[in-house]
Amino acid sequence: MSKECFTLIISDARGNYSWQSAVSRLETYNRVAGRSLILIHIKSFKGAMNTLVLKCDQHKFSCVFQLGALRLCPVEILGNCCITPSRRLLCCSVALCLFCCCGCGAAKEAKEVAGSQAHATLGLNWYAEAEHGGYVAADKLGLFRQNSLDITIQQGGPGAPNLVIQELAAGRIQFAVSSADLVVLARAKGVPIVAIAAPLQSSPRCIMVHESAGFKTLQDLAEVELAISESRPFALWMKAKLPLKNVTMVPFNGLVGEFLQKPGYAQQAFVFSEPFVARENGSDPQVLMLSDIGYNPYGSLLVTTEDLIRDQPELVQKVVTASIIGWKMYLKTPDEVNAAIHEENQDMSLASLKFGVDAMRPLCQPDTGSALCDMKEERWATLIQQIEELDEIERGVVHPGQCFNTSFLRSANVTVTSVGDEE
Repeated sequence: MSKECFTLIISDARGNYSWQSAVSRLETYNRVAGRSLILIHIKSFKGAMNTLVLKCDQHKFSCVFQLGALRLCPVEILGNCCITPSRRLLCCSVALCLFCCCGCGAAKEAKEVAGSQAHATLGLNWYAEAEHGGYVAADKLGLFRQNSLDITIQQGGPGAPNLVIQELAAGRIQFAVSSADLVVLARAKGVPIVAIAAPLQSSPRCIMVHESAGFKTLQDLAEVELAISESRPFALWMKAKLPLKNVTMVPFNGLVGEFLQKPGYAQQAFVFSEPFVARENGSDPQVLMLSDIGYNPYGSLLVTTEDLIRDQPELVQKVVTASIIGWKMYLKTPDEVNAAIHEENQDMSLASLKFGVDAMRPLCQPDTGSALCDMKEERWATLIQQIEELDEIERGVVHPGQCFNTSFLRSANVTVTSVGDEE
């Protein structure tokens, strides 16, 4: 059965939506109807209506939130969705465009659009947050446009860290945001993706514990329930390097609710995100950094494919140049971009985004003599050795020099050696 992308419309009576509700109702529908719809992202229109892009079978669907119930129907009867004619036309046009692109393979490469602008898609590995700020800045501040680019930023969500790599490998998107360890794992599987910029020089990955628990380091972690993505390399590294006495690992659901309720609870987190939410809700979060035990992959990487680098180097150069300038501007004056991120992801308050960029700035600080977003082969070599040590990949299969390419950074001629300053 062929897999294609279609557009769906959602809204409740007040114009609100919930990712978790959509996923839950979609799972129920799949079981009942024998479908295979998978939620990829939500993109807001102005007003009450929102767009979901799904991978699904050969049927076209629209969906509506009506009094909390998800209803799916063929696109042809969008008239039942209570949207204005202009929005109905827009939604039908998007659905038709996606159908045609997937059917003929036109989405597999960047295309020239009106005004000789190159169109490409950048897939985020989560909902828009501070960790994506430089890329959002390049879009919202017109930096992509100034470089003759028409870039669509595709929101992520649950499952997106792996999904964007799959989409990149399949040619359905041209650029993605990822982490260095996932690049290594992908290359070990023969997926020819390449990191071309590394805004986060130090990993934001941490374990969030209660300050009242008295843990000073990760080595002290004991007698707790730990919510974590247990199969990810950073979790495997913890298992290999820490005593973890009487630590019970449970699946990580992306939320902080249980942390707020249980004093004997810890969870994986990003230093610029979950700790703020926990403290804002009256808890006592303390962060223990994974980098303190030697696991420190680059983060918020801009990633593309070997094919795009070979076939469209001018496009790659323009995206890298705009992105670096975007990161420089975001780290220096983030308020306008934070407002844009909040508009796309209203779960992120302006206060949490301010906290996020303040916490992220030191992580973006390049090594002495290096520039913003730079990468070093020895860092990649260390990471590969660590993942080999965990028996996650065969030894010698992944070579450091294949994982990254800094030639576009060098050609961008944007020199930033200290975060918040420029030369």
